[in-house]
Amino acid sequence: MTGPGDLLDVAVVGGGPAGAATCLRLATSGLRVGLFERSHFQAPRVGEVLAPPVSDLLRRLGVGEDFERAGFLRSHGVSSVWGSDRVAFRDFVFGSHGWGWHVERRALDALLCTAASAGSTDVHLGAVVRSCRHDPGLGWCLTVAQAGQIRTYRARFLVVATGRAGLRGTFLDRTRLRDDRLVGLVRYFDATGSAMPHTRACIQAVRDGWWYAARLPDDVLVAAYLTDADLLPRPGPRTEAMWSSLVESAPLIRSLLHDQAPRSSPRLVAAGSWRRVQVAGNHCVAVGDAAMAFDPLSGQGVYRALESGMRAADAIGRTVEGNQRALSDYAAWVQATYEAYRRERRWTYRLEHRWPSSTFWARRHGTLPPRPGRRCLSDGLATDRFQGLFWPLARPQSA
Repeated sequence: MTGPGDLLDVAVVGGGPAGAATCLRLATSGLRVGLFERSHFQAPRVGEVLAPPVSDLLRRLGVGEDFERAGFLRSHGVSSVWGSDRVAFRDFVFGSHGWGWHVERRALDALLCTAASAGSTDVHLGAVVRSCRHDPGLGWCLTVAQAGQIRTYRARFLVVATGRAGLRGTFLDRTRLRDDRLVGLVRYFDATGSAMPHTRACIQAVRDGWWYAARLPDDVLVAAYLTDADLLPRPGPRTEAMWSSLVESAPLIRSLLHDQAPRSSPRLVAAGSWRRVQVAGNHCVAVGDAAMAFDPLSGQGVYRALESGMRAADAIGRTVEGNQRALSDYAAWVQATYEAYRRERRWTYRLEHRWPSSTFWARRHGTLPPRPGRRCLSDGLATDRFQGLFWPLARPQSA
């Protein structure tokens, strides 16, 4: 049964940065908004290094002060080994946005949802959307399981912020256009006594992929190896030996992990670049990784998640006011943003030329297809550069 308390103007499924930003942006709209997050933010969430412009978006969402009080670590720059054997440095202080941040993602997501619940949004944690359908004339119908109970909600608008998985029952089940099959092997370490400075993320290119490492709050160090899915054996009984062998190929990362006790086993996560063919329709809109997903090298996952949530909220508000093109304008922004990202991604990967026979690098230089038998994006719009936010922020010098 659906009661009066279960009627919403906007239902947001997913409580990550994109979903929370949508709710925060709608806080003064007068619309009744419900956010449904399946977890209680108890499981680790990857995506810990934020580019400096994130601070501007957080201030616009009204959570800048809460964010700065949360105990996250300021990042003053990046150290990279990319394009040569020498370490290159770039300091954020020379940019216009100040420093970046090293965050604990569970804490960040919980902070944003708490801020949303303090506004006009009803936040439901531990709420699993069991089914979702669109009824013409009636809007979206969601069946939600929470605390052992099943409730049905109806909403005029549906915002899908469920990450790369999408949401069954919507048009988001349809085609995704992929650029690659990048995956990350991620591991956390005890950083007590680590030689790694708090203030920098580190990146190192290797023959079959690249590494990053960063200090996080509470004396945690994260390290990840990125490569294509078909170039990395599946984690299994020999995962520890595989991890050790991979670390040996990256001297900078190896020196940072030396004598650091692991806090977790290596975990495989999806990290490929793609966008959905359709991101808006039938008063439904996809935001964050449900709309387009970025290579971690860009440092853009959280930034674009927040921005897409804000833009989707604005499009919903304009639609309510009678603008019938608002959601299609949002979809055009997603496409243009992704095409600009693709151009910058190609430029960044082509700075690395030390392994011309490597399958991983040949794919990114355009001399091999991303993966046989897979559909990939062709070159698209010629749009502006991606604001210089890619991690290898300085062209490495020749050795």
